[in-house]
Amino acid sequence: MFSMPDVAVILGVVLLIFGPKKLPEIGASLGKGIKSFRKATEEGEKIMTDPLSVVDSQQATPQLTAETAEKVESKPATTDHPESTAK
Repeated sequence: MFSMPDVAVILGVVLLIFGPKKLPEIGASLGKGIKSFRKATEEGEKIMTDPLSVVDSQQATPQLTAETAEKVESKPATTDHPESTAK
């Protein structure tokens, strides 16, 4: 791993390259990236240990049935937009 002087040199170089104004943005985006990576890793481990839980959660999502498809298709499409008539 890195020693304390190594980390100080790396931080100094990053500060010189990006400047003090850009550093908080970089830190925030790096934190978000690490968080999403951890979440994806945990989900992957969950799939590997208990694949049936993923199947159960997929079955719990609502599916488009023939009845709801008919309701959607029977609604008339409106082409009259209020923005286009108000001049």
